[in-house]
Amino acid sequence: VTLGATFHLREIHLSLLRGGEGGLEADGEAMLETVGADGVTKRLPVHVSAQAEGEPTQVHLRLDLPVLRPPELAAALPFLAPLTMLDAPVAVQASLSMDGEWQVQGLGLALQAAEGGLLRPAPGLALPFEELEAEAFARPDSIILERAILRLPGTAGQPIEASAELQRRPPGWAGRARLNLGELDITAIPRLWPAELAPEAREAARLALNRGVLREAGLLLDVTTA
Repeated sequence: VTLGATFHLREIHLSLLRGGEGGLEADGEAMLETVGADGVTKRLPVHVSAQAEGEPTQVHLRLDLPVLRPPELAAALPFLAPLTMLDAPVAVQASLSMDGEWQVQGLGLALQAAEGGLLRPAPGLALPFEELEAEAFARPDSIILERAILRLPGTAGQPIEASAELQRRPPGWAGRARLNLGELDITAIPRLWPAELAPEAREAARLALNRGVLREAGLLLDVTTA
């Protein structure tokens, strides 16, 4: 598979089970080896689970990566470079769907930042969060964030839901993100709205919205990563 690198599974240790309808299931450990465009080889230990079923055969492979910070992940897996907007430890699961000739039909990603951290969607902008879960689909030149749930401090557990599409635009990635927020006490807005993000609109909102409950709000952000 080529997504900014060539990938190999090495040192594979699997337990195989025959499925109830003639399929095959596997579970075990392996070493994910990646060779970047610069020829540098990186290795990550991964947990492997797989299923082969149907006629013609469809193969579903899931790799659970170790919890790492995004720059470490991006060094081994270049297509994860957009995750460098997260300043937090991240767990990633990659899911591959392949046909019987091992041709990849899709690459899905799920990630969790359960310990919280900072989200940096643009230079000079940092948004603290308590927890993040996301599901995405990756191609060589784009990442589609299908769904993300972001929990911010001071929102009493009320999540922000997000979606985004980023395109590779050298030297980095760029695109647009949509954020949707449900019910929220308006007095919390100045604490949650970073001072660097549209400061004039932030100040106008702070002066105009001093009491009440926000039922629903949406925000579009232009996103860039190095």
